[in-house]
Amino acid sequence: KGDDLEFISISLDSKEENWRKMLEEEKLPWVMLWNEEGFVIGNEPNKIQRAYGFYSIPFIVLIDKEGRLLAKDLRGERVKEEILKARADYNL
Repeated sequence: KGDDLEFISISLDSKEENWRKMLEEEKLPWVMLWNEEGFVIGNEPNKIQRAYGFYSIPFIVLIDKEGRLLAKDLRGERVKEEILKARADYNL
């Protein structure tokens, strides 16, 4: 994390108590939110799933300072690669 990079996670746990337990256990150093709609399988997707078009988790997206989606469905080394690419392309 630097001045130009912020991580935010959104939990799709079906129960708030499960999310709060994870917060206590993991103590991760970034903003962590909870979507009470939970992760939807088979029915109408929730608002976040519709907005970003995902149906599996974890789902990682890279969004620039202007709110533009730069990359989505990132995994493993591709996360780092896309961050470095964004810094070079957008002078982040």
